[in-house]
Amino acid sequence: VPESAELNNLDGIRMSFGDSSVLIRPSGTEPYIRITAESKSNEKLKALVNNWRKKLVSEIDRSQGR
Repeated sequence: VPESAELNNLDGIRMSFGDSSVLIRPSGTEPYIRITAESKSNEKLKALVNNWRKKLVSEIDRSQGR
């Protein structure tokens, strides 16, 4: 988690960055990790989702010895 982010762990990991935020949490009904993002900028929104998706996939692969 970046130091610049405001962190909230209530419903998963929510990071707020001024005008944008991202929530990463396990699905309650399916075997998925959900990434939900909000931003006033479409480009920033796509970048947030892509960045955190890559980090999660990398961490999962690393933890499984891939």
